[in-house]
Formats: sequence, C-alpha cells, structure tokens
Amino acid sequence: MKKQKKTKNWDSKTIADAEQFEARVLIPGMWRIQARQLMRAAFKLLKDCSTAQDHTIRRLIEMSSVHREQTSGSRRLQGQELEDYEDSNLLPIGLLLAGFAIENQLKGIIFSKNPELLSENLELNKQYTRHELNKLYCAAGFAKNINEIDSATRILLDRLTKAIVWQGRYTFPLHFENFRGNRTIPCNPQKEMDDLLKLYNKLDNTLSQIPIPSTNMQERASGKIVPT
Repeated sequence: MKKQKKTKNWDSKTIADAEQFEARVLIPGMWRIQARQLMRAAFKLLKDCSTAQDHTIRRLIEMSSVHREQTSGSRRLQGQELEDYEDSNLLPIGLLLAGFAIENQLKGIIFSKNPELLSENLELNKQYTRHELNKLYCAAGFAKNINEIDSATRILLDRLTKAIVWQGRYTFPLHFENFRGNRTIPCNPQKEMDDLLKLYNKLDNTLSQIPIPSTNMQERASGKIVPT
C-alpha cells in the first residue's frame, strides 16, 4: 500500500532551505561552479607535483655528473629537497580532487536532465550518489554501457574512481581484493593534466548546454508538496 503523505506546512526558513537545496541539485551552473573549483585545486597540486619531479630529476643528473665516487648510506632531506620529495607524492591527492570534479560534472548532467531523480521530499535517487565514475558516465548518456566507453576514457575514469574511493584518502582500501595489484598509480602528472583537461572540457560543455529545468519550488512553498 502506498504511503500517504502527511499534510504539513513548512515554515519560511524550511521553504528557503528547500529552495536552495533543490536549486543546487537541479541547476547545471551550480554543479559547474563546484567542479571548476575542485579542478582548479587539483591542477595546482598536480602542477606542484610535476615541478617537484622535474627538480628531482635535474638534481639527480647534476649529482651524477659531479660525484666521481660512489657513496653509500642515506641522508636526511632538507630544505627544497624535502619540499620536492613531499610535493612529488601529491599525485593521488590531485587525482582525488580531479575525480570529485568529474563526479560533480557527471552527476550534474544526470540530475539536471532528470529532475524526477530528486523526490518530492527532497531525497536524491541513491542509484546516482555513488563514486563509480564509469557507471555515471554511462548514466549521463555518453555510452550505453561500460564496454562502449573508449579505452582511454575508461582507464582515466577507473583511475579517478580508485583515487576517490581510497588511493587519494587512505593507505589501503576497505577490501583486500581491491588492494591486490592496485597499490600504485601511474606517476606522470603532466599527462594526467592533459587527459583530465580534455574530459573536463567535454563534460563542462555538455553541462553548459543543459537548460535550467522547471522545479517544484513554488509548489513546495505553497504547501502543495510536503515531506512524507
């Protein structure tokens, strides 16, 4: 038996909050703003990572040309060397933020095109709230299924998904099966930025062309639509 809605009026603050919430879910521009800020932050980290790697390579070349004797043992990194070492390990964090940016774009396309995925009591359809970017890419209409996604895009989305789920946040995943054979990620920040920019621009262009959908804000404000 279908659950009956309770007749209940919202106060002015709840109405204002509901309007803001619905706008942030359904208006494409809201998703674009968040994605842009996340990608800007990601690129700052990836650029720092790339610069640090270049510094380290040049330093190693200089050391190999100056040192005539083979030295053994370890030494403590200090100053710029220490900063370069730490910055060179920022790739997973950069991919984490980039993954969140792409996730925002894909979910923005999905929810903006399909307002019905936001229920009358302001709950998002849980099928589209996860971090599986390949599936979101299909749901956004770019492919019928994962196998139809071109290889380069599929690999990038898979790498970003791993960064979101664990590689950019923890030292290990929730399940061992996801750890085995997946402990490292490619370490070429410049290539990552090139690939990310292509995908980001493609998704941003799609988002920019989606018209603002009609919403139920006024019905909620008038009390015609109430939470269950």
